[in-house]
Amino acid sequence: MGQGTTKHSLDKGMKLYQEENFAGAISEWSNALKRSSLLLHSGRLNDAMDMCELSMKEAMRVGDRPVQGKCLFTFAEIHRKRKDYERSYPRYESAYSIFVEMGDRMNQLEVLHGMAKTMASLKDFQQALELSEKAAGLALDIGNKFGYLESKTRMVDLYRMLGNDENSRFSDAEVTTVANELELFCGVCGEQIGLIPEGLDPLPCGHLIHSRCVPHLARYTWGRKGRRRPCPSCRARSSGNPLSDRA
Repeated sequence: MGQGTTKHSLDKGMKLYQEENFAGAISEWSNALKRSSLLLHSGRLNDAMDMCELSMKEAMRVGDRPVQGKCLFTFAEIHRKRKDYERSYPRYESAYSIFVEMGDRMNQLEVLHGMAKTMASLKDFQQALELSEKAAGLALDIGNKFGYLESKTRMVDLYRMLGNDENSRFSDAEVTTVANELELFCGVCGEQIGLIPEGLDPLPCGHLIHSRCVPHLARYTWGRKGRRRPCPSCRARSSGNPLSDRA
């Protein structure tokens, strides 16, 4: 996943663009951006920046607005993780303008999340709250429950920071409701999944549990007669009380 691989994708994309194979060119440039994003999330910020700069250079050369917007967003994320907020926020704004111009509401939502995190890091909690409210409204409009959940989870803390305990509790109740709808709770310990980075294990039924809870799963999944029972989340859905299942 080195710079050479990204350069190859960008060169191939340019060749396809010159051949008027625009879909193929966009696919190659998107692959290069995905590699940059993977490096970003793995903490290799310098490598991510180098790859994104190469992608931006090609996007500027051919006037590819979607790739430009995604590059600007990636630049903003890199600067935010470096705690260079003066550089990150203007890049979020530029990316947001491009996505509004394109009508790309999914990427608008991602940018709003980044902007809200930046303002929260700068301790401008009121501005962070307003951006989070805007993100929550957009998430509802496009039916993105995960985006709505992320916004509301952040708002719980922001309201608390602003001394508004009533709205903090209300937002917390909304978080619980949406998390229940999405089944984002570990069936073993009952804690919400996704609040912090942690290992998860999938069960055969499709539910997720914390990796740390796997050793404790046996006593929930084997009945008194030695027969395997459904996972705790499946039993909760079918009976409303998994502890009452004594099969």
